[in-house]
Amino acid sequence: LISADTIETLRKHFIYFRGVRPTQTTPNQKYKFPDINSFPYLVSPEKELEFLRKSVEVLLCVCLPREYLECLPVRVLIREYLVCHIFQPTIDRLCDPDYINQKLLAYLIKREEITKSAQKRYAHSETYEHFMQHIKKCDDMLELTQIRHNIITDIMQAKAVQRMKDANSTGLRVANLPISISAEKAKSLMERDLKLYITQLTTSKGVCERQIRKLGGEDYQENQIVDGERAKPDFPRPIPFDTIMMNDIAVMYFLQYLEHCGYGNLLSFWKEVQNLSIVSITELDET
Repeated sequence: LISADTIETLRKHFIYFRGVRPTQTTPNQKYKFPDINSFPYLVSPEKELEFLRKSVEVLLCVCLPREYLECLPVRVLIREYLVCHIFQPTIDRLCDPDYINQKLLAYLIKREEITKSAQKRYAHSETYEHFMQHIKKCDDMLELTQIRHNIITDIMQAKAVQRMKDANSTGLRVANLPISISAEKAKSLMERDLKLYITQLTTSKGVCERQIRKLGGEDYQENQIVDGERAKPDFPRPIPFDTIMMNDIAVMYFLQYLEHCGYGNLLSFWKEVQNLSIVSITELDET
């Protein structure tokens, strides 16, 4: 609904309103907005209320016991309460742009706070054991998901540095690394025992995934079972997202992978949102 129908509706909406043209050449030039066909029951508040009453009547016929349904005063009372105190206020609130913006802003602020909190605890844990204890005691699904993301990022960076060290014994150039990493972080990784560090990260990743599963989240371990055997975690050389999206074949395989993981709608959503930025006025006639 959100990743397909809603985005397509918004796209058509932008097409219409980008087709606005001046109606007259005067100092106080006005713009005529194109006519958008609306549903008949949205023409006026009265029509909308009438439609809600009819819809609730149908709902009551399905849900109410027969003795209540045959009692007109009870049926009307329930209908009016549902329409005037539940459905109409809820619809008005959900359609209020300010309410939507406030909810989106609150969600983004919360996500940012969780991300900062998870990164702070992740980066400033006194010891490896202290970090493991925090994972085991954490009961926040979003924080655990962010910690897992940070762990996977560190594993990929550590393996990239290790491969570069093995291939080039005379030195390491950060610019040659296949993933994004700061020079300070690369230098810090070079001074570590990378094999031990990767082992610790892999162990903490497994503990984090078990804690997520314990809280009712995704079972990441189940996705690693191949041909009846549990696959060993492997992190091949990553390919930049922009590189994938510039190749049709790569996009096809990437979409297949996301659909296998249950996240195919995310790529569809991203593609539809990208289409909004390239909508041209000439598409008005095509729709």
